[in-house]
Amino acid sequence: MVKHSTSQADRLAAFKAAMIKPEWHETAARIDAMIASGDADETAAKRLAEEATGLSWGLMTRYLSAYRRVKAAARKAHMPPEALLSPAFNGVEAAVRLYDRSDHHGLQALQDLALGKTSLTEVRDTLKHITEARLAARSSDRGSVLRGRADQIGLIEEALTENADEIFGKDSKIRARPRLLYVRKPGFEVAANGAVRAGVDTYVSGQGAGRDRVDDVLPTALLLSTWFPAFYLACSPSTADEEAWNLVGALEIIGKAPWIGVLRVTADGDVETLREPKGLPVPNRTGQYAGLKAGKIMSVPMKRSRRAPSRP
Repeated sequence: MVKHSTSQADRLAAFKAAMIKPEWHETAARIDAMIASGDADETAAKRLAEEATGLSWGLMTRYLSAYRRVKAAARKAHMPPEALLSPAFNGVEAAVRLYDRSDHHGLQALQDLALGKTSLTEVRDTLKHITEARLAARSSDRGSVLRGRADQIGLIEEALTENADEIFGKDSKIRARPRLLYVRKPGFEVAANGAVRAGVDTYVSGQGAGRDRVDDVLPTALLLSTWFPAFYLACSPSTADEEAWNLVGALEIIGKAPWIGVLRVTADGDVETLREPKGLPVPNRTGQYAGLKAGKIMSVPMKRSRRAPSRP
């Protein structure tokens, strides 16, 4: 008798059933495994997890990001991921951010959290101390990152310039975007060898820097992104972690703009990719950006509707 393998539908049903109140890292591991198996892409897997657990899309995204970063740290340290995982999600999330700044301190924090030897407050204190120390060492002339809106945009530009090749490709240059028809918001364009590679809009929030709102920023980004091969929203150093992830969550909920990515500039000038852009925009106006800069709105021609004949 031939044994048939478990159907995809059965595996998806088992996935949902297993999501009944697991630890955060178990949820993330199951999402990661489902994506790796090909049973569902990342969007579909997170939607299933959201439905099964009742947790938000943004939180699912944070779970998966933290879990993958812990796995990468464990692999680099030749350790099993289980040795660095604990039920304290907020603590682990802070520890992986600490790991980005100091792999020694971050790895120790992850191990101590797993063993119950430290707390979220202690990890955050260490993160704050190391961040401030690095900032003072590298940018003594910058002062506080929580200055004004213009300064925050300047910090975004500086960080993007320093990390341009890594984010956008070799020989990428960051330059201020000229004022465009209907779009006055400051932003940047990324060019290489005479061609525009990407566009960047800024998202600035925090004390002393004014505050962008997701519902104000997204409409402009959705429109403007259709003229670029890739498009990013870059969060300022003053933007809180939760707010940056809420921006990612809003894009995921919309579900129709995978070509828009999200970057976060940290207090010490690093750039974290929270969401990668995928595919070309729809509609695709990437060959018409020069016309937009010249003040011409170019788009797919629309058919004129015929007027109904007037009655006698």
